[in-house]
Formats: sequence, structure tokens, C-alpha cells
Amino acid sequence: MFLPLFGSVFRLLGVKLGDNPIGGLVAGRIYFNINTLIAIGQYFPERWQLRMNDAFGGDQGKMYSLGEIDIPEEDIPELGFRFTKVIFMLPYIIYKFFSHRQKKAESFLNKMNSKNRQLQNLDTQEMSEEKLIALLMNIISDYLESWDLLYVIPLASALPPFYWLCAKWLDDENGTIANKLLGGLNGMDDAEAGFDLWRLAIEAHKLAEVEKVILFSDNWQVTQEKIRKLAYGKQFLRSWEGFMVLHGHHCYHELELFNPRWSEQPDYILSTLRNCIVSIDKSDPLKYHSMLIEQRVRLTQECRQKLTNPVKRCIFNYFLRRAQQGSVLREKSKNEPVRGFAILRKVLLELGKRLNRKRILTNAGDIFFLKLEEIGPVAQAKANFDVKKTIEVRRAEYKKNKSVMPPKVVVGKFDPDDYTPDVVDTNAEVLKGLAVSSGVVTGKARVILRADTDEHLLPGEILVAPITNPGWTPYFLNAVGIVMDQGGLLSHGSIIAREYGIPAVVDVGPATKIIKTGQIIQVDANHGTVRIFH
Repeated sequence: MFLPLFGSVFRLLGVKLGDNPIGGLVAGRIYFNINTLIAIGQYFPERWQLRMNDAFGGDQGKMYSLGEIDIPEEDIPELGFRFTKVIFMLPYIIYKFFSHRQKKAESFLNKMNSKNRQLQNLDTQEMSEEKLIALLMNIISDYLESWDLLYVIPLASALPPFYWLCAKWLDDENGTIANKLLGGLNGMDDAEAGFDLWRLAIEAHKLAEVEKVILFSDNWQVTQEKIRKLAYGKQFLRSWEGFMVLHGHHCYHELELFNPRWSEQPDYILSTLRNCIVSIDKSDPLKYHSMLIEQRVRLTQECRQKLTNPVKRCIFNYFLRRAQQGSVLREKSKNEPVRGFAILRKVLLELGKRLNRKRILTNAGDIFFLKLEEIGPVAQAKANFDVKKTIEVRRAEYKKNKSVMPPKVVVGKFDPDDYTPDVVDTNAEVLKGLAVSSGVVTGKARVILRADTDEHLLPGEILVAPITNPGWTPYFLNAVGIVMDQGGLLSHGSIIAREYGIPAVVDVGPATKIIKTGQIIQVDANHGTVRIFH
């Protein structure tokens, strides 16, 4: 699973993984193998290792360097990395890095988008089971073979030196200036999902009859029929459909195929839309975003004026551009594969419905508990195992894993039945984390653990969440601050917080276990602290 994605990068660095996995599943979650990552990262300067750790999130690198994770030297694998090889290959490495430039990455993503659009329009109901299975396998192999992290890593790797330059040349030790220079960039599909939802709310607000139906109808099916009969109803429904075409592939934990997409649960989006409508007179994310862009442009000019040395200014401009492009590309490079995941889900559900009608599966959703290599034999009634019994066992395991939150670092084999979570100091008044979007704000906390519930954030509240992904974007519209248990500078929540100009502190640890909804908290995203006022 990991090797096809990282293969091009490892080959370029002369790294040979052999039997050393880069990651695997622990209690149903993807974990990276620290032993392998340390073997790769040990050749790079410690300062850069920690900066990359901040970029991608997690404290594992820091914990290892501080001796909190004890890994014997003999357990760190030999991966064949040699600086002499890298030096010899340096011209080719430089060529590969620069050949995977922004325009080429954009072209690649545009092609992926075009392919996704074609697949979205396929009528899966008219396809035979054999064709559905073939399509499924073709989509998966195509994505794994075509996706190249070299489109992202050269840009993402610009982040640590950019923060270092800001600290060294602009006295920006806490990253405040750097964070502000990475906000209000435009071009992020995930951020646009929030803005487009707000635009939809504005349109409904201008159409009094449409707004009334939305605010007082029970569900989307009823709401849709009522709106269709109104004078400007069809106009609004076209806008709704346009939103779903652009953003309907998102959902809570969208890399999990089992989870229904926004387009499949219109009642959730309807509920979120209502929340936007009632907040229209209290905030204006679109206007604030325009102000944020103006502030970034002014700050950029001020930074350039401070750098009177033309060489320094040139270097600063280069890394600023690369860091900004990396942030935008990081979001775009996830958006299109997730759109592909929505297509995969559509194909799997159609196949699941047919197998359910044949009574091979108890329900259509059971298909998500089969391995890819099992789907063909099961569909052809050639499986050499008890299909229903196997799915029943896997569903039970899935349910158990959902009830457990494994630690950041797992040593040895993780046993959900023999796991005692770390004791949390619920009386803590100051929590420390990583400042990722500058500013200081005080307000009421709203703790939300899942992004697929009817709980909404009220204007002026601070969102406290375990982790965020594009399915959480609508919550950011009303948030005045963000606190997350996990995350790094390049995690989705951090990028969107900077894009929306919301003070955010991530990698706080057990914030969701300590902070209670309704408590007054202060988010100091200049210094990476969260203060709780009991």
C-alpha cells in the first residue's frame, strides 16, 4: 500500500526497504514504522528532522531524540542509503526535483480531475458484475501507478527552510510571520468547499421563500420538493447540485471507503446550510478572507523591504513561493484522489447491492469488509471461506477498534483488550502544542469529536477537535479559534486555519479529554498554548 506511493522518492535517494515496511495497520489505523523512518531520517541534520516533524505532525521524532522512545541501534534497519550515492546522483536528483515543478503538478492533477469526471458519469447500474470488478481494479492500479509524491515532496520540503529563514532573517522565532505569509492563498478546493457553502447560504437568504423552507423543513427530500415549486426554486436547486458536483465527494474520515459522502447524506449538508444561514448577520467569511489576502500582500512587501541584501531577498522570495505552492498543492493533491475514492465507493456499493440481492451478502455495505482480492471470488461464488461469517467477525473487529484510541506510539504488538490509556490531568489549566496559524483569541469552547453529527459551531466559538480533514471544513466558517489533539504545519486543519485566518494550535494531546464545551479558553497561536479558565 505504501510502497507504490513512496517508491519514486526512495529510489531517488537510493533507499532499499527490503523487508522493512514503512507502515501498517494498528487497531484499524495507519501507523508509520518509526524504525524505518529513523533509518531514513538519521542522515539529515537534527534541526531539519524536527522541522519536518512539525510539518507533518506527531511527536515521534522528538520523543526518539529525547530518549523517550527506546529503540536499540540493532533494530534500526540498514536501508543502503549512502551519501556518496546521493552525491553521485545529485544532478539527476536536482533534475527530478525541478522537473516536478508546480505547472507539471497542476497538469497532472488536471488530468486526474478530467479522468474522475468521466468516471463520475459512468452508469454503473448498466454495467455487468465482471465489468464493475474490472473497473474497480483498474481505478486502483491506475491511481497507485500514476500518483507520484515527487509532485508534492519538493514543495512540501520547502516549509522547514522557509520557517528557518523567517526566524533567522526576520526575527520570527515563533513562526508568526511565516504563518501569516501562508494564509489567504486561494486555489484550495477544500477551503472553497466552505466558501461555496456560505455562498449557497447567501443565495438562499436572498430568496425569502427558499430560506423559509430550508429553515423549517425536516429533511432534504421534503425540502427539495417544496423548493422545486417556488418561483426561484429551480435556480437554487441548480446551485445546490453545483455544490455537490464540486464538493460532494467529501465526508468525515474520507479516506475510509465505508463512510458515506456528502452527496449521499444531503440532510447533513442541509443542517450545515441552516447553521450558515442563521449566522449570516453575525459574520462574513468571504469579506474576512479578502482582508486576509490584502494583509498577506502587505506583509510580504514589508518582509522584502527588511531584506536589503538582494541575495537574501531572492532566496526568501524563492522559498516563500515554494512554501505557498506546497500548501496549495498539498490540499489539491489530496482532493482529486478523494474524488476517486468516492467513485470507488460508488462502484463497490453497486456491486454490493447486487451481491445482496443474490443473498451472498447480508447488506450492500458488507462489501467494504472484504479484501480487494476476495471481491472477485465472492462475486463469482467461488470464495473458499464462509463469506457472511468472515464479514461478521470483521465488522465486530471494526466496531471494537472504533471504541479504542491507540497511543501516538505503539511498541511491539498492540492489543486493544490489554490497553490502558495514559492518565489525563483533567485539572490542567495550560496546554501546550504547535502554533500553526497566528493570533490570540478568547471564547467559548465547542468540543466536537465527529464531523458527521448534527452538532454545530456557533459564531464566536472555538472548535476543539481530535483531528480534522476536509469533512470538517464547514465548521471552520464560524470558528474564531481551532484546537486539535493532533496535527502538524502541513495537516489539513492547519492549512485551512491559515487560509481562513483562524488562530490555531495543534498537536495539543488530550485537549478533547480536558476541555469541556462551554468553558472559556484562550488560544495563543503565537506561542502554541491553550489556557483554560475553569
